[in-house]
Amino acid sequence: SSPFINIAEHRTTPTSSKTSWPELVGCNVDVAIAKIKACVPSNFNVFKIDKNAIMTTDYKTNRIRVHYDPLTNNVAVAPHIA
Repeated sequence: SSPFINIAEHRTTPTSSKTSWPELVGCNVDVAIAKIKACVPSNFNVFKIDKNAIMTTDYKTNRIRVHYDPLTNNVAVAPHIA
């Protein structure tokens, strides 16, 4: 066993420099989540959140909240790392 870790497995920033997805506003929330998960590392947490939900205000570099309108099931606010 190697004493070294694979830094790529522990990356906490996207593999691309993208940190927000404004083009997904109006898109189906489940499709949007799939698109986001396809371009961020597997250790990122992508959450589907009702646009009116109360949330914590802490910031995490591996969390993306996708706010959606439950009436239309569409993304209401540009998803971003939060």
